[in-house]
Amino acid sequence: MEKESAAMEAEDITEVSANDGAVVETKEDRPVRPGHRYDLRGLQVAAVAFAVMALGGFAAYLFRMMDKLAPVEFAYIGLIFAAWALLFAALRNITEYNMHFNRAFYASLPGIMASMIWGIITVFDYSNGGGYHSFITMGAMFAMYICFMTMLYAYTHVLLGCADLAGDFRKTELRQSCQSIWKSCMVIMILALIVIQGAPVFAEMTKYIVTGCAATAMLICHMLMIRKILAVFDLCDGKRKPGRLSDILSSEN
Repeated sequence: MEKESAAMEAEDITEVSANDGAVVETKEDRPVRPGHRYDLRGLQVAAVAFAVMALGGFAAYLFRMMDKLAPVEFAYIGLIFAAWALLFAALRNITEYNMHFNRAFYASLPGIMASMIWGIITVFDYSNGGGYHSFITMGAMFAMYICFMTMLYAYTHVLLGCADLAGDFRKTELRQSCQSIWKSCMVIMILALIVIQGAPVFAEMTKYIVTGCAATAMLICHMLMIRKILAVFDLCDGKRKPGRLSDILSSEN
């Protein structure tokens, strides 16, 4: 036993000296489920949380075109808060796989806080007789924009984390797609939000058409990014982490 422990200490000393005393985390050091298999159920739940945000936003825009109802707005804010809480819980389970998932996890914290503040501001103003104007005050709109921008940041790092995982399995096309799709989708979604906010300046029918087209474009971007996330989940979850050529070939089956 003493010989074995001495040998292990010698290996540790050699490893540290080879790296000049620095602790370097390699892909082989990433934690995986027992049996060296990925456990990415948190990534799947994160995709569900993003889908809730997407569908909730699309439904809210449609209801606003028909009528401005306070219960709908309160329900939307509550749904966004629930989605952020779900995203926080989901990303917490996959932060150890790479730094991008870790950054997305920490981005969920300001998302939760912003959605909570958004709700508090609107409830306070509405209870004081603000009416529907409570949902378009400076404070409420600012909190909404923080939620939106934080969501885009979380999408970015979740997709970059997915690109890293796809790269482990030598899926070059999927890796490059995850690395690039967020850029175009982010631009489209920001422009769509600007268009939606500026739609009331148009005539009645034109306003509906512009809002509907912008909301649809935003929903499509959501679905495209969620599709990439789920593609990586299907590729990696439960699969043995490839290291040798035989592992890579077996992971394709």
